[in-house]
Amino acid sequence: MQITLFRRMAKREIKAELFAHIYITPSESNINRGLDAFSRQIFIPAVRALRRRLERAADAPDIEPLLLAPASDRTVTFDHNSPDYIETVRAVEHVEQAIQQSNDYPDQEDKEQRLAELSAGRRILQAVRARGEAIIAVLYRCLLYVAKKFAMWRSARLLSRR
Repeated sequence: MQITLFRRMAKREIKAELFAHIYITPSESNINRGLDAFSRQIFIPAVRALRRRLERAADAPDIEPLLLAPASDRTVTFDHNSPDYIETVRAVEHVEQAIQQSNDYPDQEDKEQRLAELSAGRRILQAVRARGEAIIAVLYRCLLYVAKKFAMWRSARLLSRR
């Protein structure tokens, strides 16, 4: 529910200040205090929980074998019209754009490396077929790294603003 709420706020379907005023601090007339209360009560705990979940997933020793499908050493054919394929390509593009537009990325060399890996991964996905090992080596490992590092980095930044 929280993720859905945040997504709808990001899309401007729900106004955060109005939500905070109605549901978090209905008696508060100061919008900034209402948003601050919303952040303390809902957003920051959700960030912590998401960070812990991503860290557990990234550190799970049994996650790698799940990705090693029987055909991972062989060629996999892509259906470029399937909804899953389209969603995957869009998600990779979105991550790549987010990193590209980040002015406060902590390490410039790491940023260039991740952008190169994501670009290579998108190029692999554009082909008619690819090796499963290549997809795991380039895209999966890069996205796992980005998810883990950014979960810790962003939550540390949010908490340091307090």
